[in-house]
Amino acid sequence: MNLRRISSLRFARQAFSLVEVTIAIGITAFGGITMMGLLSVGLSNFRTAVDMSVGSQIMQQVVANVQQASFANIQGAGISVTPGATVALPVRYFDDQGSEVATSGSTISADAAVVYHVAVGVNVNSSGNLATVVVDIVNNPGKKALVRDSGTGGFSTGPISLYTPSRYSFFVSKTQ
Repeated sequence: MNLRRISSLRFARQAFSLVEVTIAIGITAFGGITMMGLLSVGLSNFRTAVDMSVGSQIMQQVVANVQQASFANIQGAGISVTPGATVALPVRYFDDQGSEVATSGSTISADAAVVYHVAVGVNVNSSGNLATVVVDIVNNPGKKALVRDSGTGGFSTGPISLYTPSRYSFFVSKTQ
């Protein structure tokens, strides 16, 4: 009888009590809920990083196109521009990888994965030797209609705009 009592006490000491199990589940639940809360922040930061990366890739393509074009083509595809006036070039469309899909002059298929809309505006100064180029990039996966700003040639950033564009501007000079 004494031997049975000693062995049962030994097994009782090796098990966890209900209080210990409840505390362990509470600590695990607290850690899990904290991780779930951080998951949304991490996904938001990841989405922002992807937008910045693809936007910079698109910007590099647009700047390369402008640098390779002649000054007359930058002014609006050969259209004579009054110095001091702004020309809005056609909107260009890019997919989620930063590859160009189409321009606004061409038709876009319904299944095209257009995510980024790019507007380029050119303003030639009064002497006609220097142009300010404004490039607006908007992440617009819903393909909503965007309003162009006549002052810059980019997208409108006012209260009627659905999205805030990433705006880049640089100067191009006419070589003699």
